[in-house]
Amino acid sequence: MKKSIKYLGVYLFIIFILPLILGVVGLDKNTGLMNTINVVAFLFMSILAFVLFKGEILDSLSDIKKKPFKVILIAVVAVIIILVLSSIVVKLSGTTKVTGNQSDIGKFVNTGILSVITIVVLGPFVEEVVFRYVIIGEFSKKYNIVLMSIISIITFSLVHVKTLSIPGILESFSYAVPSIVITTVYLMKQKKMAYTVVLHMLNNLVTVLVLLVAKGA
Repeated sequence: MKKSIKYLGVYLFIIFILPLILGVVGLDKNTGLMNTINVVAFLFMSILAFVLFKGEILDSLSDIKKKPFKVILIAVVAVIIILVLSSIVVKLSGTTKVTGNQSDIGKFVNTGILSVITIVVLGPFVEEVVFRYVIIGEFSKKYNIVLMSIISIITFSLVHVKTLSIPGILESFSYAVPSIVITTVYLMKQKKMAYTVVLHMLNNLVTVLVLLVAKGA
């Protein structure tokens, strides 16, 4: 539990505190520097995850090697469900199709291959460790798993919006859909990260491709 709290604390510092510090000193206006820091931060968080939870994570990811086709199939079906439900939510909520976070991703992708790797590989891996393995998998050993799942879904949705204003809250609904689907898969597959990591990566890859196609259109 202590290791999980430490990892969550480092994640919160990188996501919330570090940007504030960089903003105070005026470095947040340097897009190139901010993108580099983002890449390094998620690389660090990925390495730290294996340092703290190596055995648990390798076991949780083992189905990628043991049952690759099953993992991929579940990921593809889940992404299709996310796309369909997200379209419905966008229409019902009246929000824009491209969220502020997606707009930032579009800009980030243009900075190079490392940025793409961060969005499609490192980011999803780190977020699965935080929101599924730590908040649900580890914290549910002490607290109610339903409560931890709800907290995971809400925090995942809110961490992807730029502001906690009314538009930001409405925008978070777009992220609640993938969060609910990913959490459901995690629970149904006995808390195996293999399925949610691949699902999350595939979902982000689709987002990146859609943004690139939209930009080229």
